[in-house]
Amino acid sequence: MKEGQGLGRNTVRLLAVVGVALLALSAVGWWLSSRVLDANGFADVVATSSQRREVRDYVADQATLRLAKTSNFVSAARPAVTSAISEAITAQPVHDAVYDFALLAHDQVFRISQSKRVNVSSAQAAITVRAALEAASPALAKKLPPNVLSATTTISQSETVDALFNASDAVNLLYLPLLVLGIGLLGFTIHRARDHVHAIRAIGVSIAVGGALIMGVGLAVPILAVVAATNDPGRGDAVAAFIDVLVGRLYGAGKAMLVIGLLLALAPGHDGGDLRHRVDRVREWFTAKRASRRWRFAGGLALAGLAGLALTNLVMLLSWTGVALALVVLYVGIVVCLRASGALVTDHSLKRLHKREVALVLVALIAGFVVTGGGAAALLSASTHEPGASPTNQGCNGYIELCAQTLDTIVWPGSHNAMSSSAYDFYGAEHAITVPEQLNAGARFLMLDAYYGYDDNGLVRTNLAGGLSRKELEEQRGPSAVRQLDRLGALTGTADTSGNKKDVYFCHDYCELGAVPAADVLRGIHDFLQRNLTDVVVIDIEDYVKPKDFRQALADADLLDMVYRPKHKADPWPSLHSMVVTETKNQKGEVISSEANPRRLVVMFEKQKATYPWLFNTYKVSEETPYNFKNADAFNCEPNRGGTGKGLLIVNHWINPGGLPDPVVAKKTNSATALTKRFDECITERQKIPNVFAVNFTSSGDLFATVTRMNAAIARQQGVTDAIDDAVQRATESGRLSRADQRDIEALKRLPNISEAKARKLLGALADAVPPARGLREFVTSESNEHGLTDEENDPAPTTKRAD
Repeated sequence: MKEGQGLGRNTVRLLAVVGVALLALSAVGWWLSSRVLDANGFADVVATSSQRREVRDYVADQATLRLAKTSNFVSAARPAVTSAISEAITAQPVHDAVYDFALLAHDQVFRISQSKRVNVSSAQAAITVRAALEAASPALAKKLPPNVLSATTTISQSETVDALFNASDAVNLLYLPLLVLGIGLLGFTIHRARDHVHAIRAIGVSIAVGGALIMGVGLAVPILAVVAATNDPGRGDAVAAFIDVLVGRLYGAGKAMLVIGLLLALAPGHDGGDLRHRVDRVREWFTAKRASRRWRFAGGLALAGLAGLALTNLVMLLSWTGVALALVVLYVGIVVCLRASGALVTDHSLKRLHKREVALVLVALIAGFVVTGGGAAALLSASTHEPGASPTNQGCNGYIELCAQTLDTIVWPGSHNAMSSSAYDFYGAEHAITVPEQLNAGARFLMLDAYYGYDDNGLVRTNLAGGLSRKELEEQRGPSAVRQLDRLGALTGTADTSGNKKDVYFCHDYCELGAVPAADVLRGIHDFLQRNLTDVVVIDIEDYVKPKDFRQALADADLLDMVYRPKHKADPWPSLHSMVVTETKNQKGEVISSEANPRRLVVMFEKQKATYPWLFNTYKVSEETPYNFKNADAFNCEPNRGGTGKGLLIVNHWINPGGLPDPVVAKKTNSATALTKRFDECITERQKIPNVFAVNFTSSGDLFATVTRMNAAIARQQGVTDAIDDAVQRATESGRLSRADQRDIEALKRLPNISEAKARKLLGALADAVPPARGLREFVTSESNEHGLTDEENDPAPTTKRAD
């Protein structure tokens, strides 16, 4: 080609970018076709990811959680059972079963998506999926949990799957033509370029940046684990592991583009691509450096390091060596091909690569990683629900009616000895799930026992400054617990009794029987409150530690700033709405702005005097029932600690027959029948609403549904239900709602509907004397003004029969 003819540099750069874009689209299309749209490819992804440690552990943990509800053995040894199930998943039959299920599910998802035009409902979709599974594997279909079908059909009805289905034919047809077109355009660019070396460099850099953009998704997997970590423990890591397997081929394609691009960018070099000349230059450089003591010393260290690696990990050394040799061979092959095609000629007058150019390429690569990695994280975050501080549609503790209630006028689902869980390796555990899992399930009142302890070669020993006597322990936990402690040295003088070791643990009776660092549990509570901005939690501490040390534990868990701080302890309990949001009002009392209130944790100490304004003494603000019952027939509601006349009534609702707690027995104790019967008895005996039902094994029985029904009855008799119904109706009929307000109303989370007759029956003697919802007027007014739930011409909080 004559001097001055051919494509200029700007044109070359533009064509290089277009050509690489076509290659990148082809790579994405190939990945979609082979790993997402193809049933066998997708089934392989699911089956392979099911063998990853993170996925196996998550599946095993969820399976064990189900088993722990019906098995005393599994409940007592949940971590060991979880580990066993996780290892069992690695078996080939499990892999094959997962593969078959994924194959069928993929087929049914796309069939359902295709049928969406005829309005296939989720129920019909679920039937279709189950029918297909029963045809292929009746045993698998029988064992399949209903929530898996719900998830499958929900996905199948999504717009994303619908779009993928519509695009599947185009993707399969176009990715190969795009590849050919991209390669052809890049070849044309090199052939027609005025400066071949510049063209090759520009194409190489463009390919490398395109590879970096594709690789960004794979490199963002650790970030995706954090983004996907919602209230479900382990979910984030499992989702990230699945994505890692899913995008494996795409990541590999990006890596290949990155390597080839960089080699192309370096292949021409400053010497025109003469390999022999480059070898000579490397030899000359090496000879010159050998004359320097510093370089000889560094070389000696490098050789020693290689020798050490060979002795300790020969496989890794051979792997690295093989990769290096492969890159050299690939580099030589690229140069030979370019020279053979005439694109490269030996020309030592070519300009050297400037350090600034190399730096710009590195910056472009990093930017590529960040752009797609950040985009993937943002996309996953957008599909991962994180609630905001919006009582209007989220409610307080899950329901709109509770926002109008004060802390002492509702019923709280309570967890007795919440830390005593087989998930924390407690002996004689009273729960099968962790404290965060209990919160996720619905518990909002946590009873925790705080002790001083210290780590003694893996065993947490108790600082015996407090706790039970040997006799009390034997009565409560049985002779086997005492024998276990004797074996561990806790009752024979081995354990420390000085009181000088100040590490705070949550234990039960003795830390040798089970212990979890207080900071770990408190950090879990912190994370829950951070994710659930409209929830209020109460922790009741049976304290064998000083308030100042527990305060430090709260601070270490970043939870101290989330503790509720009343202006005066004698003040009435606040409404949940005022604890969830902080409002700014003008001189007329109108709400002009609101923001999330972080202080949504109430802290109580049972034994020691509260030395901080935010620390309540449990039995100065509450009263309780007895707690040592041998069987359910012995339940009563007689006054115990706290006497009478306090604002809160804690109902201790578990049995202690001696020996290991049993989740099967707890399921009956926590049944709707048993809880409702105790509710009625305590209303009759104490003439007040029971505020807390504290149980063992919160995951067994009907605690949460029953407490929700109790709160629905209270709200009905207080007039809260009628007030919110009226506000919603007037807002809907006003015709002035914005789309956002309309969506808020449609998304209201309401307590279950209960008739006045059923509410009166449930509340019995207190049906006409339910304490008023003191926060009703404030709540309805603020939410109405802010979200349009009120006709401005009318009183925003209509007077109801028991709302003041």
